[in-house]
Amino acid sequence: MEGESAIAGRGGLDALLSPAPAERCHASCQTVAVCEGFPLSGCDGPTSCDGFPARTWREDVANDFFFCQAQCPKDPETCAKKAFATAGKPRAIDTKYAAACALKESACNGSFKNDTCGEETLYLESIVEAALACLERPCEIVADCVDAAFQ
Repeated sequence: MEGESAIAGRGGLDALLSPAPAERCHASCQTVAVCEGFPLSGCDGPTSCDGFPARTWREDVANDFFFCQAQCPKDPETCAKKAFATAGKPRAIDTKYAAACALKESACNGSFKNDTCGEETLYLESIVEAALACLERPCEIVADCVDAAFQ
């Protein structure tokens, strides 16, 4: 089914909108399973999406990401690129977070390495603010705080 639409496999037109934030990871797993022809049972139980898609993404970003996934693109990066395109230019808080995150990574001498430095445009503004506050914490606990903010 790769390259075909997974809209029917995820419940028709409901696949065009992002599921509730708490269900995004599970729904993403199911969509990929349908696209790849894998059994949906592989999505039972705890599922880790490593932030794609996150519960705390902006609704417009999540909607476009899920619409893209439902099209079963052949390139796995297609939908991530679509999410970033939807997010658009960095907001003031995004620029502030990116700069502070880079400084924190440098100050922690490698003990704080976070993939979300550079992904802040995808998230709700209030979430980016919470993650920014995390950067004031000691190096040994900052990553856990940032990860919790960007779920």
